Amino acid sequence: MSALPVAASYWEGASSLHRRSMLALLAYAAGDAYGFQSEFAPRNEGAAPTSIGTKPGWPVGGVSDDTLLTRLTILALAADTSVQAGSNFLTLLHAHVDQLRGLGPTTRSALGLPVKERELHEVGISNGGMMRTALCGIVFDDAKERREWISALTTPTHSQNIARDCAIALATAYGEFEIPIRSAMLSEKLDPAVRERIENIDTWVSPRDGVSNGALDTLAAVIQVVESSKSLIDTYHRSVKIGGDTDTIAALCAGLYAIRNPDLQELLAIDWMTEVDWSELADAESLVEILLSKRNTHE
Repeated sequence: MSALPVAASYWEGASSLHRRSMLALLAYAAGDAYGFQSEFAPRNEGAAPTSIGTKPGWPVGGVSDDTLLTRLTILALAADTSVQAGSNFLTLLHAHVDQLRGLGPTTRSALGLPVKERELHEVGISNGGMMRTALCGIVFDDAKERREWISALTTPTHSQNIARDCAIALATAYGEFEIPIRSAMLSEKLDPAVRERIENIDTWVSPRDGVSNGALDTLAAVIQVVESSKSLIDTYHRSVKIGGDTDTIAALCAGLYAIRNPDLQELLAIDWMTEVDWSELADAESLVEILLSKRNTHE
């Protein structure tokens, strides 16, 4: 059964927290599939795409490493300690390397795979760590515990302070979904460069040639897009029109918007939602259960 039917049947008897988490996961994966067609394009001043679109050599409706690595990171949470979770992720990463698509430079480097010369400067500071751990912020309602686990899950591939703390900031925005985004992020102890970017977000302007896959720029783009969006479809449109690393931006923005504004019908009403290859997230319900296994679910 695909993820969308699972969500619809699961919805009626689920708690509010389960609904938020399921919707965030689905919106994230859909953003990944939708945003991939615009990846590396410059900022778009025109209309956003009205369908998933296709690319040569890419499966129709398929997700990228954003969703595939996020899924592995969630599976790695089945551990007693944060250190074990980090180790679990590396084990899963190596075991599934042949099934992963669209890997970024830092993850490729961690796997010992070739990295393009023009991408070498991005190794260690890219957005891959924050991309795959953002949803894991849902797991923890204790700030100290969340920081410990997100750090342990991020640093096996992204050990730079900026990349790690961008991941912690974004995971906090997911986990503390009832607090304004910037307030949630700034409640954390962050690298000065990360804190400065958040505090001065209103002065940040997305590059004309598109947002890079650097952690700082991605964090800025996510904050600006989600704070300015009026609906889930508006979030998707803004995410791809910003240009650059649009699959990651669309995934992160949609997931963050959805957990803060949970409305299943809004997601189901989007015309291209059925074009996503949901078979790649067929275990959505079990992933949500893992996400909530360590959190106090009493409401």
